[in-house]
Amino acid sequence: RKLEKIAASELRFKEQFVGRYIKRDNEFKGACFNLGLIRVKSENGDCLITLSDLGNEFALMENPILDGEHFDSNFSDEEVKFIVTKIIPKFEIDDIVVKTILKELNTKKLSSEDIDNIFKKIMTKHEDTVTSERVATMGRLSELNLVKWEIISGKSIYSLGKTDFIMI
Repeated sequence: RKLEKIAASELRFKEQFVGRYIKRDNEFKGACFNLGLIRVKSENGDCLITLSDLGNEFALMENPILDGEHFDSNFSDEEVKFIVTKIIPKFEIDDIVVKTILKELNTKKLSSEDIDNIFKKIMTKHEDTVTSERVATMGRLSELNLVKWEIISGKSIYSLGKTDFIMI
């Protein structure tokens, strides 16, 4: 049973993060493909998965964990700047949401409700979707150290993190 769980976990990781072929759409999907970091080339009937130019640029950057064994941050400042300037803008709505949140945080702290209202205004989503979108987005921004996420009296409060290397 443990081996089955390990195999299922490995498959999920490969399909969600690396990618998988979707026959009905005749394309590859997954985080690395969607972010434009990898691509598929066909050569002599063979399928080659390779880094895109964007992926190659990102892969060559120094990473605090992989290169320095520093575990206090997942990404270097260079990687964060790359993600903010070259990856997020590929997703128009996400780009607008992130820029709006960072701009608002530049002047004041925001609660979960404030962030939900930003999502509602931009995405016109229903409440159940807005909350999950907020949690995912704010989690990513926190991981990038762009946002500080505190829980005060059971409520999430967000403030601006490290943004001295990006334009808000």
